[in-house]
Amino acid sequence: LKAADIGVAMGKRGTAVARESADLVLLRDTFSDLVLALELGRRVDANLHRALGYTLAIHLPIAALGLIPLLLPEQALILLPVHIALLHLVIDPACTVVFEALPATPGLMRQPPRPPEAPLFGPDTWRHALTQGAVVMVAALVLAFWPDTDTASRRSLVFSLLLLAGGGLVWLNGDPHSRITAAGAGIGLGLWLLLMAFPALQRVLQLAPLTPDQILTLLLTTAGALLAAGLLGRSRVRRRP
Repeated sequence: LKAADIGVAMGKRGTAVARESADLVLLRDTFSDLVLALELGRRVDANLHRALGYTLAIHLPIAALGLIPLLLPEQALILLPVHIALLHLVIDPACTVVFEALPATPGLMRQPPRPPEAPLFGPDTWRHALTQGAVVMVAALVLAFWPDTDTASRRSLVFSLLLLAGGGLVWLNGDPHSRITAAGAGIGLGLWLLLMAFPALQRVLQLAPLTPDQILTLLLTTAGALLAAGLLGRSRVRRRP
C-alpha cells in the first residue's frame, strides 16, 4: 500500500494497519467506488486549473496598472486600493464558488491520466492564462492612456473594463451552459450597472460619470478583448494533440 502510487484499503474489512498505510479508504468496500472517486478527483483538478488560470489572467492587468506610476512618474495612479478591493467582489466568488461548483465536462473520464510528476500548473494553463491576461491588459492600458481624457474619466473607463472583463473571463473559462457560470459572470455586470446608476457612489470612489461616447468606447473595447481572448483560447484547444 505504501509503495503504490495510490494505496487503496477497505474501510470495513481492512485492517487498521492497512487503513493507516493507504492513501484512499473505501468506506463501503466496493471497488466500483474508485470510478466515482476518480471522476471527482479529475473534476476537482480541472476546476482548480480553471480557478488558477482565471486568477492569473485577471490579476495581470491589475498588476500592470499598478506599475504605471513607477515606470512613468508623471502618470497618476489609475486603480486605488478601494477599486482593487471591489474587483475582488468579482474575483473571489468566481474562484471559491463558481469554478468549484462546475460539473465534470463530457469526456473527462476518457482523457488519459495526468503523469504523477506533472506540475499542477502546466504549460498549457500558463499559456492560456497569460494570453487572456495579456489581452485584457492591453485593453486596460489603451483606456488608461485614452487621449483628451482626464484622470477620473480614465479611471472610470479602466475600472469599468476590469469589472466587465472579470465577469466575461468567468464565462469564457467556465461552463457556458451552467447557471452558476452565468451568475458568476453577472456579478461584474451587476456591479458596473450599480456604479453607473448612482453618481454619489462614483464620487466616493473618485470616479467620473461616463458620457455616452465613453460608454460606447468601453463596451466596444471590452467586447473586443473578450472576443480575442475567446478566439485565442479556442485555437489553443485545437492545437492540443
